[in-house]
Amino acid sequence: MDSTDATSDVQQPALPCHLPPNAGPTIELIAALDAALIKARAKYGDLTKDADNPYFNSKYLSLDKLLASVAPALGGQGLSLSSSYQPTAAGFVVTTTLSHVSGGYRTSTFPVLDVSKSQAVGSSGTYAMRYNLTQLLCVAAETDDDGNAADGLKGKKSDYSSNGTRNQPAARPAPMSGNALF
Repeated sequence: MDSTDATSDVQQPALPCHLPPNAGPTIELIAALDAALIKARAKYGDLTKDADNPYFNSKYLSLDKLLASVAPALGGQGLSLSSSYQPTAAGFVVTTTLSHVSGGYRTSTFPVLDVSKSQAVGSSGTYAMRYNLTQLLCVAAETDDDGNAADGLKGKKSDYSSNGTRNQPAARPAPMSGNALF
């Protein structure tokens, strides 16, 4: 048996047999898209958070900077982005699609409920597009607060410092001596 026969017997890992609900049209084309995305991610530009959120006293990555930082890398791998708005009974949804020249695609959809004013529609649409893009491209556009803001825990401090060590609890006050009444 020569060496070419030995390598032809090696089985390649099987691809999953079902499609994710937000991707298609075939597993092989999604695999091609994912391979291109892996290569593109290695070439993303500066993703430093550049915008301020005064409500949460935090920084986030603006849509403009996100697009400027990723578009050249995506295009270089045959990837493109598009977004569309679709009306719903409660407002509208923004669907963003990451497509590959092979025909593979992935989508992300974000609901927008405040359609009371045109300014709110535009602002909410931009916000939804930014979230869709960060999800599709695996980019952290905001500081991860472990869901605290969503749970109404604004300003809650983490139990861990930035270097991963556990913060020490605040020292307890010394017990009062004498006849103090509380």
